[in-house]
Amino acid sequence: MTFDQIDKYQSRLVQALKTVNVEPQKIKAVIDSGYILLPPSYIAQNHDNKKVVIDTFYNNKAPSSFIPFEQFVEYMNGKEHPIKYNPLRFKVSSLAEARKILERPENKRYSEMTRLCFRGQTKEFFTHRAFPNPRIADKSGREPIVMPGFWRDFQHSWNDRFGHAYCSLFGDIRGDEFVYYGIKDWNRLQEINFNRYGYHDISDLEDFPDSESQEYFRRYTDFKIHHGANNDLPVVEQHYGIKTNGLDVTFDIAVALFFASHKMVSDAHGLVHFEMIDGNKQTGLVYMFVFESPPLKGSEQMIKAIPSFSHMRPERPIRQKCALPFFHSWGINEAICDCHAILEISHDFCYDGLPKPADIFPGPDDDPFYKIALEFKKKRPELYGQFTEYVV
Repeated sequence: MTFDQIDKYQSRLVQALKTVNVEPQKIKAVIDSGYILLPPSYIAQNHDNKKVVIDTFYNNKAPSSFIPFEQFVEYMNGKEHPIKYNPLRFKVSSLAEARKILERPENKRYSEMTRLCFRGQTKEFFTHRAFPNPRIADKSGREPIVMPGFWRDFQHSWNDRFGHAYCSLFGDIRGDEFVYYGIKDWNRLQEINFNRYGYHDISDLEDFPDSESQEYFRRYTDFKIHHGANNDLPVVEQHYGIKTNGLDVTFDIAVALFFASHKMVSDAHGLVHFEMIDGNKQTGLVYMFVFESPPLKGSEQMIKAIPSFSHMRPERPIRQKCALPFFHSWGINEAICDCHAILEISHDFCYDGLPKPADIFPGPDDDPFYKIALEFKKKRPELYGQFTEYVV
């Protein structure tokens, strides 16, 4: 949503709350937290034609966000939401134990449909908005957050996110030298082709006999024409250190447990490596998700190839058996609503069976994209410095 749209729908909410004599400070808290009031006709399933409040943290996920106005006023006055966010939690001390939990009937049916995916974190993160979501927040007003890195940068003022959108580095002129890497004389190709073939436009390159023109046209189409709808770009950026609006999840429980039980450590030179977390300091957890709308299935969305980067194959996302669902400004934290269960790492966790860092973070000799990314990071740190360099 744009700033203008948010302002319009928040003004509508302010006026509605004033008509029922809500105190000004409470109204400000609601507005500062990003709630809006949509007209009844805006929502297709609103058969009763009632005013509905939407929490822009959670899009229109019922019952977290799709709240009839009268009920919302009751929550503002202290009434408890009848359905509280409270996913099942399990303590796990090993990969084998986690797999046993996945065999439970309520989990196995989703696994068999390849709809169960995972996200490992070293700890649980929270935010505390001026008016927390009545279903999601705990008694102290904290809301757990599981959101893409691009949106976490707005945590000091969540409403500032409106009007911002993730834009790929590779989608504009900044990334040209990276995009066309390996094509001989790519920056002189127009001049060369004019001398070879005469007057032409960009669409003619596809039919030229030389491989450089054909490859340039393929990349130009993938990276420049279709960059806004090309999921290969954020998938690669996300996995090599650039923040996007995608949430990194995996369909492999062992990979998720690795990220939950290992901490990322940077040295004085900015090089990163992973260390096992000392048992007594273990706070890791694995979110188990069943994404409903849109659905996410390993048989369809797990990343097995990244065609746009076929000329410099990125190995890391494939090794991590991942997917990257996207979340936009009107639903930055809605993944929480699709949390099926949580696995908490116990203090006596056994690391047997988990991947080694080199398995899921292959070095430059095994990952062509990573090798080239490091070259550009060294050459143009002001532009490519976000690429993370790992030592395994």
